[in-house]
Parts: sequence; structure tokens; C-alpha cells
Amino acid sequence: MIKKEFLELDIDKKIEYLNEKLSEGQTVIRIREDLGIGEKYLQKIIRENGYKYFQKEKRYYKENTNVLQKNIIQGKEIFDSECKDSTIVLQNYKEDLLEIVQAKKEIFEVINAFKENLYCKDTTSVIEVVASNEIQIKDFNSEAKVTSFRVYGETLTKWKEFCSKHKKYNNQDLVSMALEEYMKKYE
Repeated sequence: MIKKEFLELDIDKKIEYLNEKLSEGQTVIRIREDLGIGEKYLQKIIRENGYKYFQKEKRYYKENTNVLQKNIIQGKEIFDSECKDSTIVLQNYKEDLLEIVQAKKEIFEVINAFKENLYCKDTTSVIEVVASNEIQIKDFNSEAKVTSFRVYGETLTKWKEFCSKHKKYNNQDLVSMALEEYMKKYE
């Protein structure tokens, strides 16, 4: 494109042209020199029409636009807001944001359930997620000892029913694991 063609474009087309060249890796100086336009003159055109060059983005934006500036932290892109008006959302994150918006109801249900049922101000523990309902018997490395307990009849009846449902384990393993888990939970 030559200077005359560039100057005949409306401002949006000029900015589109400049941003396209910048996205191809050219610098503002190179683009300006290729067009044959002076530095001050190009700046005047851009400034008078309410546009501004953002170095980190290497793009021109309207000055009242909230530009999301990229920073790289540990290999992940994050964005910082600079202005307070409308936001230009980078296309890379459009699908992610739409997915979050679509899951809004479920997200708030989980948050409310946590606040209502699970949140205790004096605890910082994490909710334990059990991967399976299968009983996990650990390998006990010590010798088995004989002992006796007094338990309530109702509890003993329930225990016997439980053991009969899980005949593949012996009572010694079930009692040992039940005691281990109870002690671990309330230590």
C-alpha cells in the first residue's frame, strides 16, 4: 500500500491495516517507512481519532478500551486490566469464558452447598473424596492380639450383619480397619 491509498482509508481501516502488519511481526517504524509517512503525522492521525498504541500488545486500540495485557507466569498466560470501560476479550479465551458462563448455575450450587452445609469457621480441612466404596484393608505388619470389648447389643447386631455382607474379609481385619479409620479421623 502506498501513502495516498493509506490516507484515503477511514480510520478504522487504517487501524485494521496497521494492526494486521503489526501481527505479521513488523514494527511501527517499518510500517511507517514503507508507507512513506512521517512519525509525527502518523501519531497525529491516530491520536486525533482516539486510538493509542499498546506496546505490550503491539496493537492499536481506542483509548477508552480496556486492553487485556499479556504477562507470562510459569508458562501460563494471565491478563491485567488497565482501563475501566469496555473490554476486548482475546479470542483464545472466548470458549473458556462461555463454558464458565454456561456452568454458572452449577458453580453457584456448589458454592452455596459448601457455605450452608460444609463450611466451619474453625476448620481448614479439605473435604475427603472417596474414590470407591470398596473396603480397603491395609497390610498389618504386627502380630494379632486377643482382646475383648463390651458393646451395646444394637451395635453388635449391626456389626454381625455388616460382617455377613462382607464375608471375603475376616472379622479381625474388619475390626482393625474400623478402629484405624476411626482413630485417624479423630486424631
